[in-house]
Amino acid sequence: MNGIKKTNGYNFLPHDFLTLFYVIIIIFIVLTHYNSLSFAYMHIFTHLLGVAFIFLIAKYDRNKNKLITLIHYFYPILFFTFIYQETGRLNQLFYDGYFDKLLLYWDTKLFGKSPIYWFYELIPQRIISEYFHFSYAFYYLMVPLTFVYIYKRKKDNVLHYMFTLCFSFYIYYLIFIFFPAVGGRTFADIYAREGYLFKKIVDYIYLTQEIDGGAFPSSHVGIALVCLLNLKRVGGYFYKIMLILVPSLALATVYCGYHYGVDMITGWISGYILYKISSFLYVRYFSN
Repeated sequence: MNGIKKTNGYNFLPHDFLTLFYVIIIIFIVLTHYNSLSFAYMHIFTHLLGVAFIFLIAKYDRNKNKLITLIHYFYPILFFTFIYQETGRLNQLFYDGYFDKLLLYWDTKLFGKSPIYWFYELIPQRIISEYFHFSYAFYYLMVPLTFVYIYKRKKDNVLHYMFTLCFSFYIYYLIFIFFPAVGGRTFADIYAREGYLFKKIVDYIYLTQEIDGGAFPSSHVGIALVCLLNLKRVGGYFYKIMLILVPSLALATVYCGYHYGVDMITGWISGYILYKISSFLYVRYFSN
């Protein structure tokens, strides 16, 4: 299959190289700020475990055991949440505070005032709020569902998907470390408060999983676009569904009060740019 690099008995996949490179960057950041970071040794230890895991699975993945091969393809998706949460522990190493005042200023310049203030007031209906919360919550299923769909429909495209996905996620995580912003979550208790099941689900996710600092650009929007562009390569019914859900998700980031307008806009732009760059790199270096 395109993308497999056999090196000294190891079958590395394209996203293995991206993940190893990101781990090296994080270890370097931790080592150079060792005394400023609580439990710095745990960061290093867990990332070294990650390196060991990648080498082990690259060593034993021979495309003979379907389960091992599937894990090799899929494993970054299992780790994204933990890596994301780690950015919340690293994002005060380079800047003390958050850039929300600047983002609110940009929102004001672009829209007169942040869309968070007026979006919900324009369409406050509870059923509309529930739909946008559903769209927002769907993000957390979008990445693995896209993997499953591409894997089942056109398996040769799954490594391209994983490469573009990892490339985009890791760039976003580095931005969150060096340019932390909380986003519009301070408005979430005021705007889009009504809803039903999916409002409660999103509230629970933010209570238990979200960190301060990972708002700009909106990786929800950027990654959703990366998923959509990968699905466009294989077509089918899920791509058509995503043509509706991805724009809804983008609007939901602002409607639900979790992102500023500039977060959403830069999410669209960055997602497209990251997809194009990563696709070019994949074709240039990994497509046989």
